[in-house]
Amino acid sequence: MYKFLVVDDEEIVCRGFQKKIAWEEAGFEYLEPCRNGREAIVRIALEHPDVVMTDICMPLVDGLQLANYIADQFPEIIVFILSGYDEFEYARSALRSRVADYLLKPITSQE
Repeated sequence: MYKFLVVDDEEIVCRGFQKKIAWEEAGFEYLEPCRNGREAIVRIALEHPDVVMTDICMPLVDGLQLANYIADQFPEIIVFILSGYDEFEYARSALRSRVADYLLKPITSQE
């Protein structure tokens, strides 16, 4: 079973992903979400998720810094950015960190 970690400071996003998707049916364990990138760095080292989906704008360590850290330390982890910012520079920075996709909020469970 794969492990999925959400990193987002918005409770509604974390709760929504947990409740709207049948994670086990999809072959995933939904890990307890992290509220910022600093918390995620610690949890990634402990739990070794297979997929990380992170917001960009968060306190302490933002999503782009987190994506850079993952690309450097854990290149096998697949990273998705989930953001409300439709700006090319964010997307370009994400691509440089080998992010698999850049998704815009709001997003549906089907997406």
